[in-house]
Amino acid sequence: VAAETREDVVTLIGGAGEQVSGDIVIGADGRNSIVRQSVGIAVKSWAYEQVAVACQFAHSAPHDNISTEFHRAAGPLTVVPGAPDASGDAEHVSHLVWIETPDVAASLAALDDAAFSRSLSRHLQGLLGAIGPLGPRGCFPISGAHAQRYATDRVILAGEAAHVLPPIGAQGMNLGMRDVLALIELLGPADVSIADAVQRYDSARRSDAYVRTTGVDLLNRSLTTRHWPLQALRGAGLHAIGALPALKRAVISAGFGGGVSPDAQTRGESN
Repeated sequence: VAAETREDVVTLIGGAGEQVSGDIVIGADGRNSIVRQSVGIAVKSWAYEQVAVACQFAHSAPHDNISTEFHRAAGPLTVVPGAPDASGDAEHVSHLVWIETPDVAASLAALDDAAFSRSLSRHLQGLLGAIGPLGPRGCFPISGAHAQRYATDRVILAGEAAHVLPPIGAQGMNLGMRDVLALIELLGPADVSIADAVQRYDSARRSDAYVRTTGVDLLNRSLTTRHWPLQALRGAGLHAIGALPALKRAVISAGFGGGVSPDAQTRGESN
């Protein structure tokens, strides 16, 4: 697949030579974006010495639609509320993203379900009650990336085609949603100028995402540092967010880019 742009049209060319033309192409095809590569947009990428173990699991206590993120030395352990499966076998379900060093993650992935559940239960400290059946486990190396441009000619990048973040505070998802909102705002008007929309999107989204990507990168590195002043500063900041409701609301609102729903809930812990 390739994208070819001309002054008045952009054409997608498939592997078998098929072609589709339009006014604009939105490349939302992931961190290994073919669209991004085909128009020659460079990307800065980096890796962390971390691996995420992910799965779905059932539990006895309700999650109350609250996502919880434990900040730990190896990285965050996050549980995200899920919906019961269609079978109705489990009333309460959550999704797990458990970040560890590569060797520990490999050991966790190799555990049988009973041993994994016991380890997870210890880390959750009774938060969700007894751990029930587990879904399949997967391991994913943690990395980050930031495209050097977010748009060019008649091609716009969105989601992980433009930015990749460690899974902290759902900022990757939030950035993707902000990309979509920007696209709606810029491309929605009937009299939109494609060239103007592309330029404005590139400027606005690249600067916003760069600030957030840099912030999440620094926070993730502060979790794994052995430099005790940074550890103390991070711990004090997280404690202040948890103890001061006004500060907590401000941080949540900033994470969503403002306009957070009053029903949005989050909970963070550090150990």
